[in-house]
Amino acid sequence: MKKSLFFFLFLPLGLVAQVQTVAKHEPSLLYREIHDALAIGKTRQAMLTFDKVVEFYTLEHRTSELPESYFGMALALAFNGNYKQSIRYHRKAIRAHKKYREDSPQEIYANLGLTYRMAGKDRMAEKLLKKSE
Repeated sequence: MKKSLFFFLFLPLGLVAQVQTVAKHEPSLLYREIHDALAIGKTRQAMLTFDKVVEFYTLEHRTSELPESYFGMALALAFNGNYKQSIRYHRKAIRAHKKYREDSPQEIYANLGLTYRMAGKDRMAEKLLKKSE
């Protein structure tokens, strides 16, 4: 009886530790879901899952990681031919970069320019590519 009581008293502590471990790895699991969704053409599902990534970083007070996360999502969307959504996420990456970082988002501007070019919008592409120099 004492053994079972000991087990039940410490079982919740073990579960809490397990939940915290999962939470620490959650973004990588979510990124895997995003990748899988994009691979089968489920762009909307990928973007909804990415919202969970943003929520995770916000709740964990790791908002300084958001620029790279938005940028990664923008690139993934562009590589899958979803230029309109990619442009949207590039813009979010620029806003987050300006908010949370001190350096210039030149790399994001350059990739946004290339995404506009792939989308057939050459005038905007040239404007952004010049801005990235």
